[in-house]
Amino acid sequence: MRRSDIRAQTVSVRFSQDEQSEMSRQYVFWSRLSVVFSRLESGPAFFFLLFSLAFGSAISIVVPPLRGPDEIAHFLRIYSYTQGGLLPVTEVNGRKGIFIKSELHSQLSFFKNAGERFGQNRGQGLRYDDIMKEYPQPRGTVDQGEQATKFLPFAGTEGYSPVAYAPYILAAAIGNLLKLDFPNMLLLMRLLGVITSTAVARLAQMPTSVLG
Repeated sequence: MRRSDIRAQTVSVRFSQDEQSEMSRQYVFWSRLSVVFSRLESGPAFFFLLFSLAFGSAISIVVPPLRGPDEIAHFLRIYSYTQGGLLPVTEVNGRKGIFIKSELHSQLSFFKNAGERFGQNRGQGLRYDDIMKEYPQPRGTVDQGEQATKFLPFAGTEGYSPVAYAPYILAAAIGNLLKLDFPNMLLLMRLLGVITSTAVARLAQMPTSVLG
């Protein structure tokens, strides 16, 4: 037998072994994944995950900004953490809070007032879409005579630990990197909060044998 034939057979055997090894790894991966899905579908866990993510995401999208309970106060505390404010050291007239850019202040003020207007006048046919037509457009520069930053109080959230806000701080940090405006940043925070709370609740339901 010629050396070229021997080399060809050797290469062929190596390829065959590599293919078998790759197929074996893929089989193990998909078999484990199948076990996970079978466990989810075999009980109420699958429906919990489905409905929690579906309804949580829908509510996060449908509910207008700052219509959640004390949402503006929580947002300000989360935003302060992303700016490095671990302790609420800023205080004005005996109230602890944060100085934010004028543009963000105008957006927060708009949605806070929009929610109040909608709650008071929706019985008279006011639609939220009509209010959104007044949404302030981003400005490149601050008007002369206007403060570059403005103070807003935490309104009781200054005592909250960053641990409680962990997923929202992450979302706000990502929003800052992507330079998202307030509504989109808040939506990202809401969605990540839904995912995190769903995951934590599901892990709490799983037996320790599965987790181990």
